[in-house]
Amino acid sequence: VGTELAAVCDAQGDAVHVLSSTGLRWTHRSEDGLLCYYARMSSSDYLAVTEQKTGYKASVSVYDKKGTLIFRFDSHDHYLSDAIVTPDGKHLVVLALGQRNGAFATTAIVYDLITAQRVGEHPLSDALSLDLAVTDGRVILLCDKRLTILTLDGEIRLNYAYNERYLHGYALTGKDFCALLLGRYRSGNVCQLTTFSLDGEKLATLELTEEVLDMSAVGDRLAVLYSDTLVLYDRTLTEITRLDETDHA
Repeated sequence: VGTELAAVCDAQGDAVHVLSSTGLRWTHRSEDGLLCYYARMSSSDYLAVTEQKTGYKASVSVYDKKGTLIFRFDSHDHYLSDAIVTPDGKHLVVLALGQRNGAFATTAIVYDLITAQRVGEHPLSDALSLDLAVTDGRVILLCDKRLTILTLDGEIRLNYAYNERYLHGYALTGKDFCALLLGRYRSGNVCQLTTFSLDGEKLATLELTEEVLDMSAVGDRLAVLYSDTLVLYDRTLTEITRLDETDHA
Protein backbone atom coordinates (compact mmCIF):
# COMPACT_ATOMS: atom_id res chain seq x y z
CA VAL A 1 0.00 0.00 0.00
CA GLY A 2 1.30 3.46 -0.94
CA THR A 3 -0.37 6.85 -0.66
CA GLU A 4 -2.64 6.77 -3.72
CA LEU A 5 -1.87 3.29 -5.07
CA ALA A 6 -1.78 -0.32 -3.89
CA ALA A 7 -0.24 -3.42 -5.45
CA VAL A 8 -1.20 -7.08 -5.30
CA CYS A 9 0.37 -10.22 -6.80
CA ASP A 10 -2.02 -12.66 -8.43
CA ALA A 11 -2.30 -16.26 -7.27
CA GLN A 12 -0.20 -17.60 -10.15
CA GLY A 13 2.66 -15.27 -9.18
CA ASP A 14 3.36 -14.04 -12.71
CA ALA A 15 1.66 -10.63 -12.54
CA VAL A 16 1.37 -7.61 -10.27
CA HIS A 17 -1.80 -5.48 -10.44
CA VAL A 18 -1.66 -1.81 -9.39
CA LEU A 19 -4.89 -0.27 -8.15
CA SER A 20 -6.10 3.20 -7.24
CA SER A 21 -9.31 4.22 -5.45
CA THR A 22 -11.15 4.01 -8.79
CA GLY A 23 -9.99 0.53 -9.78
CA LEU A 24 -7.21 -1.17 -11.74
CA ARG A 25 -4.58 1.32 -12.92
CA TRP A 26 -2.09 -0.99 -14.69
CA THR A 27 -0.64 -4.52 -14.66
CA HIS A 28 2.96 -5.69 -14.72
CA ARG A 29 3.48 -9.18 -16.15
CA SER A 30 6.67 -11.09 -15.44
CA GLU A 31 8.87 -11.93 -18.41
CA ASP A 32 8.52 -15.54 -19.62
CA GLY A 33 5.71 -16.04 -17.10
CA LEU A 34 8.23 -16.53 -14.30
CA LEU A 35 7.58 -16.07 -10.63
CA CYS A 36 7.33 -12.65 -8.98
CA TYR A 37 9.04 -13.09 -5.60
CA TYR A 38 7.82 -9.85 -4.09
CA ALA A 39 6.24 -6.52 -4.98
CA ARG A 40 6.43 -3.48 -2.71
CA MET A 41 4.68 -0.15 -3.15
CA SER A 42 6.54 2.68 -1.41
CA SER A 43 4.80 5.55 0.37
CA SER A 44 5.61 7.70 -2.68
CA ASP A 45 3.84 5.15 -4.97
CA TYR A 46 6.98 3.73 -6.57
CA LEU A 47 6.67 0.00 -7.20
CA ALA A 48 9.65 -2.35 -6.77
CA VAL A 49 9.17 -5.86 -8.19
CA THR A 50 11.60 -8.66 -7.39
CA GLU A 51 11.30 -11.62 -9.75
CA GLN A 52 12.95 -14.45 -11.60
CA LYS A 53 14.58 -13.80 -14.96
CA THR A 54 16.01 -16.27 -17.44
CA GLY A 55 19.82 -16.31 -17.33
CA TYR A 56 20.06 -14.46 -14.01
CA LYS A 57 19.66 -15.32 -10.33
CA ALA A 58 17.02 -12.58 -9.92
CA SER A 59 15.90 -9.21 -11.23
CA VAL A 60 14.51 -6.02 -9.67
CA SER A 61 12.41 -3.49 -11.58
CA VAL A 62 11.20 -0.09 -10.38
CA TYR A 63 8.14 1.66 -11.80
CA ASP A 64 6.85 5.18 -11.12
CA LYS A 65 3.22 5.92 -10.29
CA LYS A 66 2.33 6.02 -14.01
CA GLY A 67 3.69 2.52 -14.53
CA THR A 68 6.80 3.67 -16.41
CA LEU A 69 9.92 1.52 -15.92
CA ILE A 70 12.62 3.79 -14.48
CA PHE A 71 15.19 1.27 -13.21
CA ARG A 72 16.12 -2.38 -13.66
CA PHE A 73 18.88 -4.46 -12.12
CA ASP A 74 19.61 -8.03 -13.24
CA SER A 75 21.68 -9.93 -10.69
CA HIS A 76 24.35 -12.40 -11.84
CA ASP A 77 25.88 -13.15 -8.45
CA HIS A 78 23.21 -12.73 -5.76
CA TYR A 79 19.80 -14.17 -5.05
CA LEU A 80 17.52 -11.21 -4.35
CA SER A 81 14.68 -11.63 -1.87
CA ASP A 82 13.15 -8.15 -1.53
CA ALA A 83 13.40 -4.51 -2.57
CA ILE A 84 11.79 -1.18 -1.69
CA VAL A 85 12.10 2.42 -2.87
CA THR A 86 12.83 5.07 -0.24
CA PRO A 87 9.99 7.52 0.54
CA ASP A 88 11.76 10.35 -1.30
CA GLY A 89 11.97 8.22 -4.46
CA LYS A 90 15.74 8.71 -4.77
CA HIS A 91 17.10 5.32 -3.68
CA LEU A 92 16.32 1.64 -3.95
CA VAL A 93 17.19 -0.80 -1.15
CA VAL A 94 17.63 -4.40 -2.31
CA LEU A 95 18.14 -7.44 -0.07
CA ALA A 96 20.59 -10.04 -1.39
CA LEU A 97 21.08 -13.50 0.10
CA GLY A 98 24.41 -15.33 0.26
CA GLN A 99 27.33 -16.30 2.47
CA ARG A 100 29.95 -14.28 4.30
CA ASN A 101 32.89 -15.81 6.19
CA GLY A 102 31.26 -19.22 6.04
CA ALA A 103 27.92 -18.09 7.51
CA PHE A 104 24.62 -17.19 5.93
CA ALA A 105 24.27 -13.44 5.39
CA THR A 106 21.82 -10.86 4.11
CA THR A 107 23.28 -7.86 2.30
CA ALA A 108 21.44 -4.56 1.95
CA ILE A 109 22.43 -3.00 -1.38
CA VAL A 110 21.55 0.65 -2.04
CA TYR A 111 21.13 2.08 -5.55
CA ASP A 112 20.80 5.72 -6.56
CA LEU A 113 17.76 5.78 -8.86
CA ILE A 114 18.87 9.05 -10.50
CA THR A 115 22.35 7.87 -11.53
CA ALA A 116 21.47 4.13 -11.60
CA GLN A 117 24.68 3.47 -9.63
CA ARG A 118 25.28 1.22 -6.63
CA VAL A 119 26.11 3.56 -3.74
CA GLY A 120 26.22 1.16 -0.80
CA GLU A 121 26.57 -2.50 0.14
CA HIS A 122 26.05 -3.44 3.78
CA PRO A 123 26.40 -7.15 4.77
CA LEU A 124 24.71 -8.50 7.90
CA SER A 125 26.17 -11.85 8.93
CA ASP A 126 24.07 -14.71 10.31
CA ALA A 127 20.83 -13.00 9.35
CA LEU A 128 17.93 -14.28 7.25
CA SER A 129 15.69 -11.35 6.31
CA LEU A 130 11.94 -11.73 6.89
CA ASP A 131 10.67 -8.19 6.26
CA LEU A 132 11.92 -4.64 5.81
CA ALA A 133 10.83 -1.02 5.79
CA VAL A 134 12.51 2.28 4.92
CA THR A 135 11.60 5.38 6.90
CA ASP A 136 13.35 8.73 7.30
CA GLY A 137 16.68 7.52 5.89
CA ARG A 138 16.65 4.35 8.01
CA VAL A 139 16.47 0.77 6.78
CA ILE A 140 14.57 -1.39 9.29
CA LEU A 141 15.43 -5.03 8.69
CA LEU A 142 13.56 -7.77 10.50
CA CYS A 143 15.58 -10.99 10.55
CA ASP A 144 15.07 -14.43 12.01
CA LYS A 145 17.45 -13.77 14.92
CA ARG A 146 17.62 -9.99 15.29
CA LEU A 147 16.13 -6.62 14.44
CA THR A 148 18.57 -4.28 12.71
CA ILE A 149 18.26 -0.58 11.92
CA LEU A 150 20.88 1.04 9.70
CA THR A 151 21.28 4.21 7.70
CA LEU A 152 21.55 4.28 3.91
CA ASP A 153 25.28 4.87 4.46
CA GLY A 154 25.55 1.58 6.35
CA GLU A 155 25.84 2.92 9.91
CA ILE A 156 24.17 0.42 12.25
CA ARG A 157 21.93 2.15 14.77
CA LEU A 158 20.40 -0.99 16.28
CA ASN A 159 21.36 -4.67 16.25
CA TYR A 160 18.92 -6.19 18.71
CA ALA A 161 19.31 -9.96 19.12
CA TYR A 162 16.33 -12.07 20.19
CA ASN A 163 18.59 -14.22 22.42
CA GLU A 164 16.73 -17.54 22.13
CA ARG A 165 13.34 -15.81 22.30
CA TYR A 166 10.75 -16.41 19.61
CA LEU A 167 9.32 -13.79 17.28
CA HIS A 168 5.55 -13.48 17.81
CA GLY A 169 4.82 -10.18 16.07
CA TYR A 170 6.20 -6.89 14.83
CA ALA A 171 5.31 -3.52 13.31
CA LEU A 172 7.94 -1.67 11.25
CA THR A 173 5.96 1.19 9.72
CA GLY A 174 5.66 3.79 12.49
CA LYS A 175 6.73 7.30 11.56
CA ASP A 176 9.70 7.35 13.93
CA PHE A 177 9.54 3.99 15.73
CA CYS A 178 9.07 0.26 15.30
CA ALA A 179 7.78 -2.48 17.59
CA LEU A 180 8.79 -6.05 18.36
CA LEU A 181 6.88 -8.81 20.16
CA LEU A 182 9.05 -11.62 21.56
CA GLY A 183 8.19 -14.61 23.71
CA ARG A 184 10.20 -17.11 25.73
CA TYR A 185 8.20 -19.99 24.25
CA ARG A 186 7.26 -20.88 20.69
CA SER A 187 3.59 -20.87 21.67
CA GLY A 188 1.74 -19.20 24.51
CA ASN A 189 0.67 -15.71 25.49
CA VAL A 190 3.55 -14.62 27.76
CA CYS A 191 5.39 -12.10 25.59
CA GLN A 192 7.29 -8.84 25.79
CA LEU A 193 6.30 -5.89 23.56
CA THR A 194 9.13 -3.40 22.96
CA THR A 195 9.30 -0.19 20.92
CA PHE A 196 12.47 1.33 19.44
CA SER A 197 13.23 4.70 17.94
CA LEU A 198 14.80 4.81 14.47
CA ASP A 199 18.08 5.83 16.12
CA GLY A 200 18.13 2.53 18.01
CA GLU A 201 16.94 3.74 21.40
CA LYS A 202 14.70 1.39 23.37
CA LEU A 203 11.62 3.48 24.10
CA ALA A 204 9.43 1.22 26.24
CA THR A 205 8.69 -2.39 27.17
CA LEU A 206 5.37 -3.95 28.13
CA GLU A 207 4.91 -7.43 29.60
CA LEU A 208 1.88 -9.14 28.06
CA THR A 209 -0.10 -12.20 29.12
CA GLU A 210 -2.88 -11.88 26.53
CA GLU A 211 -2.84 -13.44 23.07
CA VAL A 212 -1.86 -10.96 20.36
CA LEU A 213 -3.54 -11.57 17.00
CA ASP A 214 -2.08 -8.67 15.03
CA MET A 215 -0.11 -5.42 15.25
CA SER A 216 0.00 -2.31 13.10
CA ALA A 217 1.87 1.00 13.29
CA VAL A 218 1.42 4.32 11.50
CA GLY A 219 2.40 7.83 12.52
CA ASP A 220 3.10 7.80 16.25
CA ARG A 221 0.48 5.16 17.05
CA LEU A 222 0.66 1.40 17.56
CA ALA A 223 -2.50 -0.73 17.35
CA VAL A 224 -2.45 -4.13 19.03
CA LEU A 225 -5.31 -6.56 18.47
CA TYR A 226 -5.79 -8.95 21.38
CA SER A 227 -8.21 -11.88 21.41
CA ASP A 228 -11.09 -9.70 22.65
CA THR A 229 -9.77 -6.10 22.64
CA LEU A 230 -8.15 -3.59 20.29
CA VAL A 231 -5.76 -1.24 22.13
CA LEU A 232 -4.15 1.88 20.70
CA TYR A 233 -0.78 2.88 22.23
CA ASP A 234 1.65 5.70 21.58
CA ARG A 235 5.33 5.03 20.86
CA THR A 236 6.09 4.78 24.61
CA LEU A 237 3.37 2.11 24.99
CA THR A 238 1.12 4.43 26.93
CA GLU A 239 -2.47 3.36 26.33
CA ILE A 240 -4.51 5.97 24.48
CA THR A 241 -7.82 4.19 23.98
CA ARG A 242 -9.32 0.75 23.54
CA LEU A 243 -12.24 -1.00 21.87
CA ASP A 244 -13.64 -3.97 23.75
CA GLU A 245 -15.64 -6.99 22.56
CA THR A 246 -13.61 -7.57 19.38
CA ASP A 247 -13.87 -11.35 19.76
CA HIS A 248 -14.65 -11.94 16.07
CA ALA A 249 -11.88 -9.75 14.63
